[in-house]
Amino acid sequence: SYRINLNIIGIDGKPTVMNLRQILKEWLRFRIDVTRRRLEYRLEKVDKRLHLLDGLLIAFLNIDEVIAIIRSEDEPKPVLMARFQLTDIQAEAILNLRLRHLAKLEEMKIRGELEELEKERAELEKLLSSDQRMKTLIKKELRADAKIHGDERRSQLQRVQPAAVIDQNSLMPSESITIILSDKGWI
Repeated sequence: SYRINLNIIGIDGKPTVMNLRQILKEWLRFRIDVTRRRLEYRLEKVDKRLHLLDGLLIAFLNIDEVIAIIRSEDEPKPVLMARFQLTDIQAEAILNLRLRHLAKLEEMKIRGELEELEKERAELEKLLSSDQRMKTLIKKELRADAKIHGDERRSQLQRVQPAAVIDQNSLMPSESITIILSDKGWI
């Protein structure tokens, strides 16, 4: 077996000497952290979209009243929020829709998207709550990456004889040497 020790800057930002096993462990911790942040980001986006869709569904189900409030009120936002228990973001999204788009929204379309996003949120929460599922996801991603980007080994591996200790005397040449000494002690 070979020993590999490399100077590496770890996740903590400090340079350190690591062997191959430590490098792989550090990389795996990094990969888990990146995957977790990616899933949390997606979960946040899904939650925001679900929140908006809830507001749009309320608007669709009460479309005539919403249109009447928008047309009659000088400040329709607080009235919508109070009447339908909408949040500021939901009321703003309803007001930013053009009335013709609001009228064209289909209940089934909204409910379908809500259902899909609910399933995705449940899956994301399952992944984020379980270390084992997270590792399984990373394993699947690595295998998919290997399938896409992997190729056959190009360099040949060969077995070599283990290194042997070299006798220092065998490195010196065995030639006869003539040394001349002068009477003044010089060589």
